[in-house]
Amino acid sequence: MIATPNLPTSLAWGHSHEVLFHVNFCDGATMKIKMPKARGTKEDSLQGGSKRAGVYFPEIQARGGAERLALLLALELEKAGWDTFFLTDCDVDPAQLSRDLGADLTGIKFVKLRRLNYSMIRLSEIRRLATDSSFVRQIRGLDFDLFVNAQYKSSLPGCARRNVYYCHFPHRLSNVSNSLQHRAYMGFARIADKILVRRGSASFPATYDEIWANSEFTASHVEERWGRSALTVYPPCESIEPCNKSKTIAVIGRFQAPGDSIPYKAQDVLLDTFSAMTQLQSEGWRLVMVGGSSREGANYLLRLLDDANHLPVDIIADASREQLRQVVGEAAIYWHAQGVGGDKVHHPETQEHFGISTVEAMSAGAIPLVYATAGPAEVVSGVSDLAGWETIEGLKEITTYWAHATSTSIEDMRDKCRARAEQFDEAHFSDRVQRLL
Repeated sequence: MIATPNLPTSLAWGHSHEVLFHVNFCDGATMKIKMPKARGTKEDSLQGGSKRAGVYFPEIQARGGAERLALLLALELEKAGWDTFFLTDCDVDPAQLSRDLGADLTGIKFVKLRRLNYSMIRLSEIRRLATDSSFVRQIRGLDFDLFVNAQYKSSLPGCARRNVYYCHFPHRLSNVSNSLQHRAYMGFARIADKILVRRGSASFPATYDEIWANSEFTASHVEERWGRSALTVYPPCESIEPCNKSKTIAVIGRFQAPGDSIPYKAQDVLLDTFSAMTQLQSEGWRLVMVGGSSREGANYLLRLLDDANHLPVDIIADASREQLRQVVGEAAIYWHAQGVGGDKVHHPETQEHFGISTVEAMSAGAIPLVYATAGPAEVVSGVSDLAGWETIEGLKEITTYWAHATSTSIEDMRDKCRARAEQFDEAHFSDRVQRLL
């Protein structure tokens, strides 16, 4: 069901001990309920009554790995006996989410936080502060025992008795500016954030009891940027059933040109690489690229389609999950290039932070050939010295090697890939989360 809080100031955020919810059920029925707002201590809450947990992830409509992780975190909380709420800022269809996830979400309460219209505020930091302040007030009013923030690059502070931040990659807490005016503006924003949103805490990471990271690579940068230790909780990865393998190289990732804070999968680099491998093409090899698309990436996708013309290349935008499974299941080789051309020392956010698609390809027995930095290097660790590359020539060499390897070598590699992929499956994720709860 979807619970949408109706939050008049006099009721929810004054001295009232109740919060009014409008609850929408999947069959279209509606009802109003009042939920008591507990005022006890953490110990009081845990000793009696059901424990209440909230998982925060706005804009859940997308169907990526981060969205899947947030929903599975909510399911793990429910499994552990928590009364679980999923906090978002948009309308959702729980039945559709259940179908997409392949899991029953009927025990999760979906709460739509009210997003007030701050479009008249032109300054982006002030607009963010106003939104965060509103969300914090609403979430604190729900009086959670546990709050899990799973949103990428969120600066929302912890809002419960126990607070967990799931970090996809740590953003910088301050930006360097040469402009005196901009430094003054950001200084004012930080003071306002500390007073209005964080309630005096030095930084938003300081409001969290625990930080969980999606990889050891991410955890190391949490330590570097935020000065906090992080526990590694690898994302849950789906196992894909292998099909009859064909001479196919698969590439999975959103079609998006490089830009600030945008994961760039470098499909253009890989397309140029394959285009130059004419011998491989003459032997019947194909390149298949699958990924989501957006209005912002439309020109990039059109350029890829134009460059792929007259080549043995298929580009499938906005493929269904079944189409993706089919492509990955049939692929003999998997290419991954996020991070190529990026500065991994000064701008580590340009690198792949983990690499769910790489794990899924490995589970299907595709041989992963990944840009050997960050998350993908961590994922293929121990599988083979011939699974990573650092230059385009290196990629060509190991691709040619595996395209002509003996069946014995290939089957041995596939067995190692599948065994490594199992270490990142839902069962391992569940065990790790349950231990931490």
